[in-house]
Amino acid sequence: MSPFADDNIRGQKAYAEGNYARALRWHTKALMVDPNNYQLLCHRSQVFRALGEIENALADAEKASALNPEDYLSHYHVGLTYFALGKLEASKRAFARSLAREPRRIVHIRLAEVQEQLRIDAMKSLQSHPQDGSFGNHFSRGPNFGNLLIPEARSRKGSLNGPDESAPGPSEG
Repeated sequence: MSPFADDNIRGQKAYAEGNYARALRWHTKALMVDPNNYQLLCHRSQVFRALGEIENALADAEKASALNPEDYLSHYHVGLTYFALGKLEASKRAFARSLAREPRRIVHIRLAEVQEQLRIDAMKSLQSHPQDGSFGNHFSRGPNFGNLLIPEARSRKGSLNGPDESAPGPSEG
């Protein structure tokens, strides 16, 4: 197996174990070898979301979807990331693009969740301004996302307890 493939597998394993910092280092190392690998960008986007680095997650997901516009998973990651940012309309559009490419996947569930959150937010906005018709910013208190931010990691333990000695450091290559 190539060092690139090993790094990718190590990153996926670290993510599955909930060690997101280590997963980030492995995926970043693999991307140094192949910076335009849309699958690796999706993996790292997922890790960035788990770490709460949402802007980085969005950058990787959007780059992945630009590199391979027909890949449903890259659009799915864009949708999840916009959802985490509270940009529900953008999330809905990304999930719709993903669903158009692969209708049998879980994407339709996420799209339905975003549509439901949009409906709930609209209802809350109407209830908070029933007299004057003013809607204001219906995200003023932030959308209620529950466990939807990182659905892939619901059952995983977070492990952000410092560096892992077995993972490459930033200067290793």
